[in-house]
Amino acid sequence: GVICTGESIRLTFVVSRHGLEEYVENMK
Repeated sequence: GVICTGESIRLTFVVSRHGLEEYVENMK
């Protein structure tokens, strides 16, 4: 399906933030 730009940006932000949180947890 087609994802509107707003949803795509929001999804990318959520995924990148989640990945960053996991990265920080792994660094501890």
